Amino acid sequence: MAVKKSVSQKTGRILSYGGLYFMLAQLAKKGFVIKTEGEPSPRRGGRRKYYYTLTQKGKKALRTSFEFQKSLWRDVKEPVFD
Repeated sequence: MAVKKSVSQKTGRILSYGGLYFMLAQLAKKGFVIKTEGEPSPRRGGRRKYYYTLTQKGKKALRTSFEFQKSLWRDVKEPVFD
């Protein structure tokens, strides 16, 4: 729920749970995150929470992506937005 809310706020788009879980499954498949199960909770009707943790591979990919994006803007001398 927190991930869905955060992504929706930062992108300005409404993200469905299906879309979120699909993206998380793809990240897990590529080894960028690991999914772990929490304990069942009576408060959640016996359902478990799932937690996603960024792996070292995921951190490296994120860092590489960030550095690449920074490099794209490095030589821009003046604003290109009107």
